[in-house]
Amino acid sequence: MSGPYTVVMQNAAGGAWASVASLDVGGRPANQPDPDRVVTVADADVAVLRVDVWIDYPSALHAQDAIVWRDLLCIAYGDNVHLVSLADRSVVTIELRGYFDGLHPMDDFLLIASEDRVFRIAPDRTLTWTSDFVAVDGVIISDIQPECITGSGEWDPPGGWRDFVLDTATGALR
Repeated sequence: MSGPYTVVMQNAAGGAWASVASLDVGGRPANQPDPDRVVTVADADVAVLRVDVWIDYPSALHAQDAIVWRDLLCIAYGDNVHLVSLADRSVVTIELRGYFDGLHPMDDFLLIASEDRVFRIAPDRTLTWTSDFVAVDGVIISDIQPECITGSGEWDPPGGWRDFVLDTATGALR
């Protein structure tokens, strides 16, 4: 497996993917026969991984995304980001405590924007920091520099956006 990978998030496993064994992430409700989303990863025309994504509680579904960053499949859906190792299929789940808003992959870290804050993830899938609240209803990251992260958070919906600056190393507000 070397990439570049083709990552697709869809409502159901179709075609040849329907017969590929899947890895389940999220809480699988007993009364739900089908996953909420299916994420597939291919390397050229070779199937690498199929992940069935389940949500076991009502959730605000604002945005969704699935990317390969380094050797990790990053699946953002509902209130969680699942980080799946392409090498060994192990899963680390980051609970956002609010809806997902955006993935921002960098060489040395991954930033996750949520409903109200920003999370920094290291390549080994550890949570480096969680920012203080920078919004109540949406976070947009506009620029990432070695020293600081700039963006906007919505504090007074609709349209009450305020700019913020976070320290890249610590996540502290500046």
